[in-house]
Amino acid sequence: MATKGSRNVPAKSTTPPPAATPTSTTTTTTSSSPGATSTASGSLSASGGVTGAGAAQDCGITLTIEKFAKRTETKVRSPVWNNEGLQWRLKVFPKGNDEEGWISAYVELANAGELPTPWSVECRWKITLVHNEDKSKSIENKFRYTFQHESDTLDWGFNKFVDFKVLQEDRNFFNKGGALTFKANLLSAVVTPPLIVKVKVFTEKDFFTHKLADLMDVDNKPISFSVSNNVSCTTLTARVSSFLNIGTKCFRLWRMVRRKNKTTRPHEVVMEKELLRVMAGELLLFAECCEAPPQPLPQYYAAFPPLPAILIFLKYYDPLFRRPCYVGSLYLDPLDSLKSTSPKLRQLVGLPTDADLTFYEEITPTNIEVLDANKNFKQAELVSGDVIVYQSKTLKTHKLASAYDWYMHANNHVTVKFVYDAEDSPPTATVDTALSFSLKMHIFASKARVLEKVAKKLGEINPESLLLRDKKKEKPLGRYETLQDMLLGADGKVIFFEVVGFTEVKLKTLMLQKAAIDEDLMCPACKKPHSTPMTHTCGALVCNSCLKEICPVCKVSITRDSIVRAPAVVERRLSAFHISCPICSMNISLRDLEVHRNECFIDCPSGCSLPVLVHNQSEHQSICAMSAVTCATCGVVVRRGHKITHHSRRCISPCANAGCSQNVVPNGQSKHDIDCAFKTVPCPQCGMPITTSMLNKKTPHCQLCTACGLMVEISSMARHASQLCAATEVPCDSADTMPCTWRGPRGKLQDHTRGCIYNGLKHVLSPVAAREAKAKAMLAAAEQENLALKARIAELQQRLSSL
Repeated sequence: MATKGSRNVPAKSTTPPPAATPTSTTTTTTSSSPGATSTASGSLSASGGVTGAGAAQDCGITLTIEKFAKRTETKVRSPVWNNEGLQWRLKVFPKGNDEEGWISAYVELANAGELPTPWSVECRWKITLVHNEDKSKSIENKFRYTFQHESDTLDWGFNKFVDFKVLQEDRNFFNKGGALTFKANLLSAVVTPPLIVKVKVFTEKDFFTHKLADLMDVDNKPISFSVSNNVSCTTLTARVSSFLNIGTKCFRLWRMVRRKNKTTRPHEVVMEKELLRVMAGELLLFAECCEAPPQPLPQYYAAFPPLPAILIFLKYYDPLFRRPCYVGSLYLDPLDSLKSTSPKLRQLVGLPTDADLTFYEEITPTNIEVLDANKNFKQAELVSGDVIVYQSKTLKTHKLASAYDWYMHANNHVTVKFVYDAEDSPPTATVDTALSFSLKMHIFASKARVLEKVAKKLGEINPESLLLRDKKKEKPLGRYETLQDMLLGADGKVIFFEVVGFTEVKLKTLMLQKAAIDEDLMCPACKKPHSTPMTHTCGALVCNSCLKEICPVCKVSITRDSIVRAPAVVERRLSAFHISCPICSMNISLRDLEVHRNECFIDCPSGCSLPVLVHNQSEHQSICAMSAVTCATCGVVVRRGHKITHHSRRCISPCANAGCSQNVVPNGQSKHDIDCAFKTVPCPQCGMPITTSMLNKKTPHCQLCTACGLMVEISSMARHASQLCAATEVPCDSADTMPCTWRGPRGKLQDHTRGCIYNGLKHVLSPVAAREAKAKAMLAAAEQENLALKARIAELQQRLSSL
């Protein structure tokens, strides 16, 4: 067996491996993420003596050495095992590595020279010699080591792994053919920087569907795909394009970063020729999508605004729904103000053009601040990735009339610990854990609400008999209105309580009885009141529906003779124990609670006046006039009962005619086109598309070019004559620098250029002409400077003469 001193000793042998003849092949694929596939193949054998498998059996390598006692080579290697970009190999020295009478074993990092520098791999391994008869007698040792690129040591393990005496005493380590089986299991590996990066891609669809605060839920987003580190932007864009199933020209990638306030927002655009180097194991990307570009692409086509513009995400708070909802994003000029951007924001949610807006910045999911609408975005310190929440100014008809009130209400819940503190107990008495508990409540919960929740937790006691203290042995709290007032003088979030008329023993007994009743009457499998309770041979009371093939308590197989109906006393206790229904407050038997919950009515959660059956909530929401639905045309969230009115009056979309700034209602484009000045029609003379406003003008749209005979737009006639007309007389292209005297129609210029002798000399004489022009410019500048100096001398002489 390996001695303690032999642990974590690097192999020093540099003897090359002996020649081997492959006898078998084992292929293993290990991957922890889509798209990362590694293969280890090939097994070594000398005279059929070694079979190896780079197999991911328990995340490791298995090496079987045939006829171990007759091995003559210095060391035997296993095939390479690939694990997420790292290639490992198990290396065994049958005669020991400078240690006679011992077997040495090491783990080797085979592809260290291929890793991007600087790198380090902190890993934990377990090497095992397998016992063929009793696995508990297998010999195993563990080591921890960090491989680094500066070090020459690329293997680590044990010089003294197994003593030959152990093998002589127990021959069951060998199989019938005299083979020994070694295993190396990778327990953990941390690569810096990571070789494989897990990529999560977000789109605005994730922002729309995320109903909580902040933009998205980063932690619960599934991994989109994996790539190798140092991936190029081109490769990354192709992977994202395949994942989103859209063209590469239809989106732009933003790198998302986690800010100091623990929010994750888009930060910077990933440039086209950038080589990404990710130091963490995860890369978060925001794919900013756009519509498909026109084909063929115009010369100056740009799908996205230039980078100086900032990308701001928008949420709209509707007091009727009492929650903010994501409505989209906008590119804004840093020098613009919220006031100048208000028309776009109103149009985004279908507000009237004269609606007064209030703006907030969502700094964190629990904190927003009011923004000054007159400041520009640079003065307000807004950058790409920030979130603006806005709403129309309304009268404060309820406590959640503003977005600020909603954020404070939704995010101000605290967990308060309540500790029993009787007046007659000694000051140094320890806290009884049976009489201390924690409750989660809103920070602005009223006094009556706090007393009610504490009394309910303690059992059947009157809330008015409770006395609360902010400190131990202090007087009871006097006048207070909310939980926040109670915690002002408390140490941390701890409040002490006392119950008038109850001793500590009586109160503890009451709480224990309450807990015992709840535990006795609840099924240990489904955690619900017993429904037809049955008794198993282990003594457990379990619902009949929870008894399958195996008892959920003792994990023993169930037979027909091992279960019987529960005693009648249990049935009577279930029938006698009544509680208040948490939905409708009706007093009902505990065992009938689940049945009753499907039969009791609740108020509609959307706010309509109709009572709703609990099990019909989803069906009711599909027809409820007060439920929220999203308009398929403009994307605005409206109430279902207002949908028709919204479509006929408020649902607007931009006019389809380019240049028209008006909005039209659904199915109103054809009616709008009758009077739209930007509707395109063919010109009756030249056939080119023109707007109706140009057609209705008395001045003609086009005229005949007298030189070439083509119909040309009047506004483009000058450009046509100077740059495009084939009949216009033009000089040779080399006439500006060469003495070529040719002049002729532009249509024949190309033919002349091919045969012009000066065109071939242009590239030789052009630098000379350029130097000549430069010399003339320098001479002119020197003359100007000379004249200035002469004027200065004359001025100085005049002053001298006056003295």
